[in-house]
Amino acid sequence: MKNKIFIAVHKVIDQGGISRSIQNLLNEIHEQYEVTICAVCNYISPNISLPDDVKIIPGSQMIGDAILNRNLLKTNFVGQIRMIVTRWLRRNMGMSFIVNKGINRIKVPNEYYDVAIAFSGDRFDKNGVICDGGDYDFILQKVQAKRKIAWIHNDLRKEGLTHDVCLRVFKDFDAIVSVSYENKSLVDAIVPEYQNKSFVVYNTYNVKQIIDNSKAESSPFGDNGKLHFVTVARLSMAQKRQDRIVKACERLKKEGLVNFDWYLVGDGEKEYFENMIAEKGVGDLVNLVGLKTNPYPYYLHADAFVLTSIFEGYGMTVKEAQILGCPTLVTNFGPASEAVKDGYEGRICDNSTEGVYEMMKHILQHPEELETYRSYLREHPVSNAIALQQFKEVCGLS
Repeated sequence: MKNKIFIAVHKVIDQGGISRSIQNLLNEIHEQYEVTICAVCNYISPNISLPDDVKIIPGSQMIGDAILNRNLLKTNFVGQIRMIVTRWLRRNMGMSFIVNKGINRIKVPNEYYDVAIAFSGDRFDKNGVICDGGDYDFILQKVQAKRKIAWIHNDLRKEGLTHDVCLRVFKDFDAIVSVSYENKSLVDAIVPEYQNKSFVVYNTYNVKQIIDNSKAESSPFGDNGKLHFVTVARLSMAQKRQDRIVKACERLKKEGLVNFDWYLVGDGEKEYFENMIAEKGVGDLVNLVGLKTNPYPYYLHADAFVLTSIFEGYGMTVKEAQILGCPTLVTNFGPASEAVKDGYEGRICDNSTEGVYEMMKHILQHPEELETYRSYLREHPVSNAIALQQFKEVCGLS
């Protein structure tokens, strides 16, 4: 008899570390366990294929209407009325009202699970009131399970998880999972009362699929003799900070260091960055290529992958690049030293615009370093073994 696992996620979309993380985890565990998943916002991208034997439970249309950035003009009349009413309720009654009403309408099988996981996590405002999500409440209120686990993927301070909020939210969970030891240390510092149920489970990666996808298309870079840098991340000033890339490129160009091009893969605040690139005069160096369902050829053929974030829970794209032997150059976000062995797999720089500039200047002046990183990555391939053992242990599974 297989152990039964229920997993709640916020949504499963075409980009973002949490969405890729749940897909990878399902691919690793679906044969060994009986898995059921529910996207609380009732959205799984049609571009995403989950394993056939994973049971999918429809989520809440109401929560989805309140949270997801849906275009009123692209839905039918009934849908427009529903979305207008739901958004009015959110403004006037609050997100807690939407979540409570929404999760009560989700039909969960009358079954008892060995493990129930709130995988995406929730976000709270400065008053400690939920403003995004619904996973935590859904698992606690609607799913019957022997063991209930809450996942945290980002710096919990950025999610509004203060001491008082943590005490309340995690009280009835059996375990709190962080995706890095750096994040776990934050959890333990903010809510020391729960240290005994605080654990780490690294993200898993679909290594074979990443390698296969990387070879499915030819190189996206021109044969121009330049170094090719790539950043795969949502365009974001709040977290990913691609403005650091644009500003660093402006300085490098003024110094005559222009033997490179830089490709930014991802959507988000596109117009903002288009204007910045034009204003700084670096359109010949920085290329916005938009969201790619298969970004892996960029990793495979790039000379280096660069991540300029202020904070990350772990940085899944870093390991994806390393799987393909791509040197990784990153800012010193919280768990950066867990994701990158500095001086072996790549470099970690100061978490600032100046740090990015100095790192990239050094690489342009010493490009031979990249080959030493590439050689190390070939000799030390990425594996899921540790993550899967951590997962089994925290879930209490055989």
